[in-house]
Amino acid sequence: MVSTDKITFSLQMAEESFQEALILHKDGKTRSVLNSLYNVYYYGMEALLLNQDIHCRNHDQLRTAFCEKFLQNHLFGMNDRSDSNFWQKEIEMIFKVKDENDKGFLPSGLEVQRLIRTGSNFLNSVKKYLAI
Repeated sequence: MVSTDKITFSLQMAEESFQEALILHKDGKTRSVLNSLYNVYYYGMEALLLNQDIHCRNHDQLRTAFCEKFLQNHLFGMNDRSDSNFWQKEIEMIFKVKDENDKGFLPSGLEVQRLIRTGSNFLNSVKKYLAI
C-alpha cells in the first residue's frame, strides 16, 4: 500500500505546477507554461494511480495506466463515456503539445488559454476524486 505522503506529494506538485503556469502565463513565458501544464497532468495522474497502488516507471507507462484504469472504466470526471473521451483527448493533447514544445513549436495564444482552463478542470477533478 502506498503511503498517503506520496499521494499528497504528487497532488502538491500538480497544484504548484498549475500555480507556476498561471504566473508564467502572465509573464508571457509560453514554453514554460506548457511544461508546467504537462506537470499538472503528470502529477495529477500519478496521485490517482498511487491512490490505487499502481506504480509506473515512466511517463508513457503512467499515461497508459491512467487511461486504462480511469478512462476506459469511466472512473474519472463525470463518469461517463463522453467525459472519458474528452479527457483521453486532452491527455493526448498535452503530451503532444509538450513534445512539440520541446521541438520548438508553440500553440496559439488562444490554445494556451484553453490548455490552462482544461488544466484547472483536470486538477479540480483529481481533487474531487481524491475527496480533497
